[in-house]
Amino acid sequence: MTMLPALPGQRIKVFAHVTGEEARAIWRQCSMEIELFVKTLWVTGLRISEVLRLRTTDLKGDGREYNLVITRSKKRNAQPEVLPIPTELGEDMARYIRTAKLKAGEKLFPRHENTYRYELRQAAKRAGLENWQRIHPHLFRCGFR
Repeated sequence: MTMLPALPGQRIKVFAHVTGEEARAIWRQCSMEIELFVKTLWVTGLRISEVLRLRTTDLKGDGREYNLVITRSKKRNAQPEVLPIPTELGEDMARYIRTAKLKAGEKLFPRHENTYRYELRQAAKRAGLENWQRIHPHLFRCGFR
């Protein structure tokens, strides 16, 4: 986040986002689980809490077209939404589910939120990003679209 001068005595926040090149450099440095986590953040623009709630049964697809059924709220009566995702991400998710031998209804990303934040930052460091200390999941929200 950069602060720019506005009016005298005021500052405007300018939020940076991870570029496509940086995102790819980061996920190349990750394990399969963390790579999928980063790709999901990047491609869908979901919040970290929404990604961490994803379960194996939320991925719907036939091999050509894939969707994620997401719930944006933790409330019991929250209505699920269908989010179309690129075929490549759908295939990566399906491959991960098979490889990790996840059962129906299991969480795709079962670890604590802070673990994913740490792993993301460490992958950014390994990728050689200059600002690796400032990398966090929210920076991926608006990059892809």
